[in-house]
Amino acid sequence: MTTRTLRVGQPWRVFVVMLAVIFVSETLIMLMLPRVLPEDVNWFTESVLDAWLLTLTVAPIFWVLLVRPLRVLAEFRTEMLAQTIAAQENERRRIARDLHDEVGQSLTSLLIGLRTVVDSQTLESSRSRAEELREVTANVLDDIKRLARGLRPSVLDDIGLTPALERLVQDFSRTHGIEVSLDTHGLAGTRFVETIEVTVYRLVQESLTNIAKHAEAQNAHVSIQRHGEQLRVEVQDDGRGFAAVPIKQLMSEGHMGLTGMQERAALLGGTLVIESKPGQGTKVMATLPLMN
Repeated sequence: MTTRTLRVGQPWRVFVVMLAVIFVSETLIMLMLPRVLPEDVNWFTESVLDAWLLTLTVAPIFWVLLVRPLRVLAEFRTEMLAQTIAAQENERRRIARDLHDEVGQSLTSLLIGLRTVVDSQTLESSRSRAEELREVTANVLDDIKRLARGLRPSVLDDIGLTPALERLVQDFSRTHGIEVSLDTHGLAGTRFVETIEVTVYRLVQESLTNIAKHAEAQNAHVSIQRHGEQLRVEVQDDGRGFAAVPIKQLMSEGHMGLTGMQERAALLGGTLVIESKPGQGTKVMATLPLMN
């Protein structure tokens, strides 16, 4: 299976490698330098040669381990910032369009309907028109609730992650006609810190959104499991999948969802792995450390 792995680096590992490189390099230089230098070389000259050789040995390794990754990270962050701003504007545009097309038109119909009630000549016609307006009002309320849940699900704040995911899965299945199953393990009666719950919810939400937009899937499965001090999130579909491509290409093609998910996992010190192959679906797997 073609695997696309997006992982968050471990700074302490880089630090340990750098210390090991310095220690080994300096040890070798101190052991070998007295053997190749004339016996009458004074301590100052030997010290300068020692420092010079150590610098020549360590500098390229530092460049590979530290400087170059930082440059790549800085470039990536700059691109991500530009893409994030664009994504925010697109989301604002979508919300404005939904408000205008759905809520705005419904409210306009309600306003016109109220005018007809005022102009009604009989009580019976007024009652009939009022009943129609009740249905319009209920539809407006449903549209507003749907938009509000998309921005911030209140159930996530009120009663926790599992009920919020259950509602998300139900709404998604009803809206897109894709059968989605949900499996949770180790979450019963547990509330996590807000950042964990929001991140898990958004990872699942974005994964399902990608399935609806790109996967052409019939079924999907969401699994949230707690293993010790880690929370594992998996979202798998039976769609068309995709070939592994560089993350910059994904960004240039507008796949901000995947890069945004990587950023969310990174902010919590977690990892994100995406496995996919054309014709064999896609699996998104995130591992997040639990925070007290």
